[in-house]
Order: sequence, then structure tokens, then C-alpha cells
Amino acid sequence: MKLIRVGIAEVPVLHEVAITAYAGNFHTHWGAGGLEWYLDREYSITRLTADLEKPDIEWFLINLDDRPVGFVKLNTRSGLDEMPEGEGCELEKIYLLPEVKGGGIGKKVMAELIDRVGGMPGKRFLHLCVLDTNYPSIAFYKKTGFTFYSKCRLDLPCFKDEFRGMDRMILDLDQAEIDRLTARFFDIFTNADGRQPDWGAIYSTCIPEALIIKKSGLEQEVYNLDSFIAPRRKILSDGTLTGFAEWEESGDSRITGHIAQRFSQYRKKGALNGRTFEQTGRKLFQFIKTETGWRVSAVVWEDY
Repeated sequence: MKLIRVGIAEVPVLHEVAITAYAGNFHTHWGAGGLEWYLDREYSITRLTADLEKPDIEWFLINLDDRPVGFVKLNTRSGLDEMPEGEGCELEKIYLLPEVKGGGIGKKVMAELIDRVGGMPGKRFLHLCVLDTNYPSIAFYKKTGFTFYSKCRLDLPCFKDEFRGMDRMILDLDQAEIDRLTARFFDIFTNADGRQPDWGAIYSTCIPEALIIKKSGLEQEVYNLDSFIAPRRKILSDGTLTGFAEWEESGDSRITGHIAQRFSQYRKKGALNGRTFEQTGRKLFQFIKTETGWRVSAVVWEDY
């Protein structure tokens, strides 16, 4: 999957995929003549070209195997109630062709969008509106980290009344980034299902000076990144530890300014010297926000 920023040259392609994707998903939501009117208003060549001249509007094509299968519209300067417009972005539109839905493309698109918006200076939140009868999309956004913010109502002629109710949802970008870093840290060491550990990821997840501490009762082992990785690289690659995976089962984050911490309950399993095991434990992460985003500054873990 690739997210392609649309320029003038891509407008005809965007025009075609936008009409096909929107109509394929929502043609039953309109009364007589309404769908045609809306498609012309939102996705005509003239409208799309005019949008590209606006500094705060960005359109993207969603490409799969070099074929456009959806599109995104992002307003990069959009406030919400008391929240300043400079701190927010609105995901105005995100649609996929019906035949590619359910294949995990939407999850990848959202992850890349969150990365893009989170990397914009001063951005704190991303918000969107979704039809309150669109239960699959609401569930999808919740899994992505969005929470309910308020009710609103769609005011468009010829749109069927039973579909006008909407939920406005909001994503805290700091929280989303900390969620993503936590999940990435747990995933680094996986060698189950034919996968190989992603050792390089630890250096992009943590600051270079990060400390990692293992607690065993009243004793502790303190590592830097290199001393932590070295023995684990060996046992995860020489057959000593196979089928290994660990994951967070629950987590609670606290963010204040440019520092944060997260308390995680986690589980891991694998086969050590041929003997299978499964174990639970807890991890305490500390994070700092740097010029390039949030990074892990310390991890303490204890198994039980």
C-alpha cells in the first residue's frame, strides 16, 4: 500500500476513483438525484483542482500494487470547539473501493496518516465525523485510538433522514504515538511464524541513551541498548529461543507536557531449548518528546 499525494496531474485519476469509491459505498443513502448532485459538488474536476490550490487541503490516492483503490482528504488546519485550529487536523474523507475493504488496507492508511499528522509542527489532535449508523467504521476508528467527542448532524439535501446522525471522534496524537511505540517495542523481538526480529527498530524507538532494566525481586540488571540486544540477538537466532512473541494485554499512559509514562501488563510465549512456555509480566515505559517525536527513554520489566 502506498499513499500518494495528489497534484494537478493526478486529478483525473482522483476524480474517477473518488466517484467510484463513494458511490459504491453510499449510493443507498441518497434520495432521487442527490447522489449525482453530491458527486459533482465534491468530486468534479473543477472542485478537486480548486481544492489543490488551498494551502490547508491535501488529497491522497491510496494505491495497491500501483492501482488506485481509494482516496483521502485531509484538512491540515482545523480546530474543534475550544481547541485552536492550528493544533488540529480533520480527516474529511477516507474511502476504499468496496472490493478491497476488509484486507487491512485501512489500518495501514490510518497508521501512515497518523504518522504524517503527528510529524506536523504543533499538531495535537486529529478529528473526523462518521455516520452513527456506520458501525463497522466506528469500530475501526476506535481500534485506531479515536474516541467519541460529540454528536452532530449531516445537513445535505436529498440525504436520507435516517442516516443524517453523525459521531464526531477525536484522536490524541501524543497518545497515539505512545501506543504505537509501545506496540513496536513489544514486536521487535518476535521470531514466531517465520519472522525475524527487527533489531534496527529499537534504535528508532528509543533514544540512544535509553536504559532497560530487568527486575528480579530486589535484584536488578541494568542495560544500555547494545548490551540488552546482544544476548537476545544470539538466542533468538541460534535456535535457543524459537516461536517467540510478546504483546501488551493492557496499558495505562500518563502524559504531561513533553514527558510520559506507561504501565503495561503483558504476556509472552515461545520455546526455550525446545520446551514451550508462556509467562506474564509488567513493564514500565518512560517516554520523552524530542524534535523528531516521542521516544522511549527507559523500560523496567518484571516477570511473574
